[in-house]
Amino acid sequence: NALKTNFPGIIVAPVSENDLSSSLQFAYNYKIRVVTRCSGQDYNGRSNGRGVMMIRMEKFNYVEYNPDDETVTFGAGATQEMVYAVVADVNRVFVGGLSTSICPAGCLAGGCYGPLSRLRGLGIDNILQIRFMLYNGTILTLSRTRYADLFHAYLGAGQNSFGVAISFTARTFPAPRQIL
Repeated sequence: NALKTNFPGIIVAPVSENDLSSSLQFAYNYKIRVVTRCSGQDYNGRSNGRGVMMIRMEKFNYVEYNPDDETVTFGAGATQEMVYAVVADVNRVFVGGLSTSICPAGCLAGGCYGPLSRLRGLGIDNILQIRFMLYNGTILTLSRTRYADLFHAYLGAGQNSFGVAISFTARTFPAPRQIL
């Protein structure tokens, strides 16, 4: 969006949870607002800001299918194309957004409407847990039953309000024969 001309004060690209923790603690200590970015395609520019610490999450780009419970776990830096490919290999689908180049982490912060939403709900309806780092570096596993208030707040209030999502675990469904 050409109307958004904000530039971050600091850009970090953590490669581990320790890097992420150090970055968040630095931002907290110096009262620097944090934004996270993966693909950076937020039309409203929420993945940027004047003087913010931009945390680029691209290195958290893993995707794992869990056959025991038919879920998929993906890092906050994984693109939808990556997630779709992993679940397609086992003839499953994931409820994500339309564009394959964006990251589900950003899409989920806005509900995540996509091609399967009329059949399976929004992307946020199918998230089972979020691995989440608070600004003090504490890691929590959020779900509808554990830290439920924070789980629902993250999915309803958008990213970066309370900390940073590291990964998500979502339901998958049998792949339909066709999607119109």
